[in-house]
Amino acid sequence: MKITKASQEVTALRDNNEFFLIFDRTKTDFTYPLHFHTEYELNFLIGAKGAIRKVGDSVETIGAIDLCLIGPNLNHQWEKGSCADNVEAREITIQFLPTLIGDDLLGKETFLPIKKMLSNASRGLVFTSEVANRVLPLVDELCNSHGFDSYLMIMRLLYDLSIAPMPRALAGETFRSDDLSHTDGRVEQLYVYLKENFQRRISLNEAASHINTSEVTLSRIIKQCTGKSFVAFLNDIRLGYAKRMLMDTEQNVSEICFMTGFNNVSNFNRFFKRKFGVTPTEFRYSFVGRKRIV
Repeated sequence: MKITKASQEVTALRDNNEFFLIFDRTKTDFTYPLHFHTEYELNFLIGAKGAIRKVGDSVETIGAIDLCLIGPNLNHQWEKGSCADNVEAREITIQFLPTLIGDDLLGKETFLPIKKMLSNASRGLVFTSEVANRVLPLVDELCNSHGFDSYLMIMRLLYDLSIAPMPRALAGETFRSDDLSHTDGRVEQLYVYLKENFQRRISLNEAASHINTSEVTLSRIIKQCTGKSFVAFLNDIRLGYAKRMLMDTEQNVSEICFMTGFNNVSNFNRFFKRKFGVTPTEFRYSFVGRKRIV
């Protein structure tokens, strides 16, 4: 059975002399195919409790109000899920170009919270319902504004979101290459090495030698930077790639187990369920939305 592939969406911004576009719609059907685009996207769904949001390798059922920020080229999709039939959900989509705020401004201290938020959006961010309710009046005002006023309002909205508490990343670590750029440089170097070699057995000694340090030191800095042991750190990388293969390939679970560096299917299933709450087979079914032989 063929795996669903993400298609690239060419948004109206490509042919429009604007920095951003706003769509404010009431819909009874909000099932969208898996897609990505080069623009950032803020998605606000109100009254669609039970719908399913898919971002990268994240699959979640949303509540009565949902606000998320999707970075460029990140796969995303919404499905009806268990949302009530003929529900009138309000969907507000704001798409904006990466050039909305110039690099010179993003380098200034005032804009650093926005810069960090946009960087983190490469994995997708979901905001708490409290934050969503708080910014909804500003979003309403933005939907009814024009010209320069609308530019000022979207900047206000982005800043308010950038300083909001507890936005949560959605997609797994393998959907972003700079997760550790703010940590010890040796851990970032190790992260790159493990991503290039996760398919085979890698010992702590080999990893320590690669970054010219001792096993004890390596274990300590990984613990300090990630809160994990070396083995857990490596397994998280492997599990991230396993999720992507379950989404993007037709390899069966056993094949994916060995292709991602695990040498035992039972252990692979156990580690996967411990981290993600479902087995690999259950994850593939929930993400693709159809049964398959695995």
